[in-house]
Amino acid sequence: MFTSMKLPLRSVIIAALVAPCSALPLSAQAGSDIHVGDLLLGPSSVEIRGVYNATDRPGYDNQPWFAPDGASLLYARIDDERPDIYRYVFADRSSVRLTETPGGDLSPSAFGETGEFLALSNGSVDDGPWGVWRFSASGEPIAPLIDPVYVANYYGIANEQVVLGWLAEGDGVLQRADRNDGTVTFVRDRVAPSPPQRIPGDSGMSIAEPNFLGQIWIKRLDLDSWEVTPIVPVVGQGWHYAWTPDGRLLMADGEAIFLRDPDTDEDWREVARFPGMGSISRVVVSADGTRIAFVAEGS
Repeated sequence: MFTSMKLPLRSVIIAALVAPCSALPLSAQAGSDIHVGDLLLGPSSVEIRGVYNATDRPGYDNQPWFAPDGASLLYARIDDERPDIYRYVFADRSSVRLTETPGGDLSPSAFGETGEFLALSNGSVDDGPWGVWRFSASGEPIAPLIDPVYVANYYGIANEQVVLGWLAEGDGVLQRADRNDGTVTFVRDRVAPSPPQRIPGDSGMSIAEPNFLGQIWIKRLDLDSWEVTPIVPVVGQGWHYAWTPDGRLLMADGEAIFLRDPDTDEDWREVARFPGMGSISRVVVSADGTRIAFVAEGS
């Protein structure tokens, strides 16, 4: 049983532009780049080929998200101390700036097939609350995804009605936001700072959460009962992971990327290593499973 509530617009202040990257100021100071490559998914193996630095410049380039057709990706970039959303196009390896809203924008994700996207933003309101906003394909703010503005540090779209959001409150709070009426409902606490993700071929969502010993596990969240079921423990100390279209998991630790099939593998297997690149954090996979993008911190 859940307790429903309406959150006041200013119930959460996202300090220092805390968003899906909850340590943004540190990451921005260290610098980060997005590397992309071809992904070859075999029945029992994964290969990563042709990797190159897509955002080879000083500063913060992070939070990549593939467009549905895989021809481009969205990402957050910091210039002049303000984050904005950029689009990287694979055909000519070019980047174009999309957003220039007053407070900046972070955590882009594709939204439907029209080119629209979502981002954490204060939209067109100079002193408005940071929350999940819709943007046109060209980067113009359209409206909050949920009214009143749903404030979150990480978010994931469960279905046409439900948005799951993680808040940096206490030990980490997971909430359910209803797009129909704006109702925000507490789901559970002690959740790790990671965007909830759809599980391929499954009606549930995955979240990252520590067990009673403090070890982070990837878990399945049932959207009807809201119960969780452990899937696998993470590799290393991180909590960012990616699903492949066929239901396997990719995750980074240090300079390496690891693979695990939750149904058959007893442990994580290293599939690629990139010496000298820096510590790899986020990993994302295109919808068709043919491309991979990952973030190297300090590169």
